[in-house]
Amino acid sequence: MNRIAPYLAFGFLIALSACTKGSVSGTVTDGLNNAPLPGLRVLARSNAPEMTCQVFESTTDASGNYSFDSLCAGQAYVLSSGDEARFFTGNQEVSGDEQALANPLTAWQGPAGAGVYVLRADGTMESQRTKADVAKATIFGTEQAVRYPTGTPGSWPSVEQGSYLVLVGPTTIKNQTLYPLLESPEVKFNPDREGLTHFSLGQAWLYIGAEIDAKGAYTQMDVELDPSLVINALHGDRAVQYIPAEAVPAGKYAMLTDKSKRTYMFEFGGPAAVPAEEAPAAEEAPAAE
Repeated sequence: MNRIAPYLAFGFLIALSACTKGSVSGTVTDGLNNAPLPGLRVLARSNAPEMTCQVFESTTDASGNYSFDSLCAGQAYVLSSGDEARFFTGNQEVSGDEQALANPLTAWQGPAGAGVYVLRADGTMESQRTKADVAKATIFGTEQAVRYPTGTPGSWPSVEQGSYLVLVGPTTIKNQTLYPLLESPEVKFNPDREGLTHFSLGQAWLYIGAEIDAKGAYTQMDVELDPSLVINALHGDRAVQYIPAEAVPAGKYAMLTDKSKRTYMFEFGGPAAVPAEEAPAAEEAPAAE
């Protein structure tokens, strides 16, 4: 009788179990339009002690489907995007068990670094820069302060139909505010240096969130933003807010914080800012001396 055979068979079963490979498949959709997302690398990572079990890669097909057919059974994996400019929301944990079907993943486009971007209809993401310094003055004969850009762009960054203004990072989303830029006729301001009764910018000018008439009457103007169209994607320390063109009435806008010394400037295509709760009208300013 061969007494070694049972031990060999037992060892073979252990080795077979250790080498068993799991199969996991699922689908990735684009968070903005729910369409299948083809050509995206999907990574499956685990903390398995064996190097060969730690990282696997798949690529979505034309229908947004991905599959892993060699995951190590019994290991827990976390799925992530292989594109740094995209991240997943939804359940990203899977097991290496055979024939497992993962929950659908939703992919969002947004760089890892904080900033302001415009996402075009063709999928390109364009980083934005501030366009002008911000100045402040008080309307002549009043204590009403107004802010204005010191210049205008040679060509306005546009957010046209099918595009999104994209804010990346929790701090950017929290602090940046969109204001209508409204042109008012030449406005008299309180003097900024000795020897002047008043000063002006010398012509009609754009003001940030303010409408001023020829007599100096001031009205605060807010953006008529449709919050139901604004999309927020959050996962861990990744946060992205998408403001579609149709969420904002057509017009020119500034975007800045309360303490900004410079401002972003955009032109949205599409209906106009509405008055906020009306501020008391300024008294008529006396004529300049």
